[in-house]
Amino acid sequence: MEKPFLEIMQEKVAASAIGPSTIRNRGKSVIGNTRLFLTQLNLRKFSVKNKASFEKRLNIETNKFKKILSIKARRWGVARKAINLFLRDAFYNRYLSDRFKLERIEYFLEIPLDTIVAKGLREEYNGDKNLPPPGERHWFSA
Repeated sequence: MEKPFLEIMQEKVAASAIGPSTIRNRGKSVIGNTRLFLTQLNLRKFSVKNKASFEKRLNIETNKFKKILSIKARRWGVARKAINLFLRDAFYNRYLSDRFKLERIEYFLEIPLDTIVAKGLREEYNGDKNLPPPGERHWFSA
């Protein structure tokens, strides 16, 4: 039996959002398990009208995903980064965005901010105190 088109699109988006460099040094099965989780993520539940509802859903899914990660990868930041990257790419995908009304969440999406990006921003903005300290992971809404 053939898979429905939107299911194939969601698999494609999960595969392209989560590459080998996305989740480094967390074990061999983590990338495949991450893609599988994202392929099965119910995007309809993210189609909300306010930031509070979006953040609540994002926290629920982040915690759910964190629990199923391997011990080596079981980090909140790993789970959150994967979901954020996937949601961004799903929003960019015309078919998924149209079907699940992801335009509603455009301004709620978070930008994953890792150590490298935080350091670059701090250098660019001359040590602005509103930016996170180097070495910490933070998630900011766009």
